[in-house]
Amino acid sequence: MSLIFSFLLMLTLTRDTKRLTIVVIYLLAFFVIGAGLYLAFKPKPTCFDGQQNQNEEGVDCGGICAMACIETIVGNDPLVREITFIPADRGRYDIVARIFNPNNDIGASSFRYALLLSDASGRELSRTTGTSFILPQETKMLLAFNLEPDQIPAKAVVELSDFQWTRLRDYRAKPELNIYSKRYVERPDQSVFGAMTGILVNESLYDFRKIRIKVVLRDAAGTPLAANQSEMQTVTVGREQDVRIVFPQPFSGAVAQVDAEVEADVYDAENFLQQYQIPKETGRSGFDYGGPGL
Repeated sequence: MSLIFSFLLMLTLTRDTKRLTIVVIYLLAFFVIGAGLYLAFKPKPTCFDGQQNQNEEGVDCGGICAMACIETIVGNDPLVREITFIPADRGRYDIVARIFNPNNDIGASSFRYALLLSDASGRELSRTTGTSFILPQETKMLLAFNLEPDQIPAKAVVELSDFQWTRLRDYRAKPELNIYSKRYVERPDQSVFGAMTGILVNESLYDFRKIRIKVVLRDAAGTPLAANQSEMQTVTVGREQDVRIVFPQPFSGAVAQVDAEVEADVYDAENFLQQYQIPKETGRSGFDYGGPGL
């Protein structure tokens, strides 16, 4: 009896093993056929498939692809060094801000800023917006004029956004635009309250189509008393040009410092009129340029 039971058990196991073997064979066959069909009809890698494959350095760029990969540049946010407001005329206010770019070789070809006034609770009273640029390791002055809040403001705020970071190459370096002999003169004539005068010298290697001059008058403690700005056209290398920024409306306080900043947009190729060879210094404003370069 036991022999018959053992025989039937072995027969059952043999049948189950055969069935399992058949199932495994079918699964393997299905997998092999499926893999073959996938490999047969799989599209070959290209430089336009939206994937980083082949020997590409990025998605569809670098390596075998002709298109060079564009470097993603991210800079550290500028630091706010100063933000304050100044009473202007008839209930209006000007804002003075200074920001510093801490990056060593990364600048922003463009960024957005907002200068605003708020009350003690932080409620916005008035604002103005604009765009600017900043060079590596540069301290940039931002000015706003004639804001009209509905009450006396408690503080000024600067907001910065949308930085287009880029590495500085070729000519893109801080221009040497210097103002010498700058001074503040009160009542230079009957039409204005005061004026900042000086001599501008372009000691860069480029003639510029347009520059902007920003001036903040400060007292002995460095507190801003008044601010203004102006533009100059066609600023050529080595030429001395008189600068006069007027302050038409009266302001309180004694001027002890004249803070002047000159900026030229080196990110705008159209702002360059002419390039010169490396100069041989012969004095503050005398240079031998040896003719135009490339």
